[in-house]
Amino acid sequence: MPNVADDLQIIHARSSSVIAHFCDSLNVVKHINERVSWDPQRTDMSPGEAIKALVINLLV
Repeated sequence: MPNVADDLQIIHARSSSVIAHFCDSLNVVKHINERVSWDPQRTDMSPGEAIKALVINLLV
């Protein structure tokens, strides 16, 4: 009988990566960037990315 543990892959998911995954699956960055007027030439980070980072930091 083969060992079942040989087929398993262990992933150490931290809370921040789980929250980021949910934000990505909900397209939070895209939805915010579509609704907010902003100048990409004046910033390194879009408003959607800033809100995503804020949400992750607040929940962690």
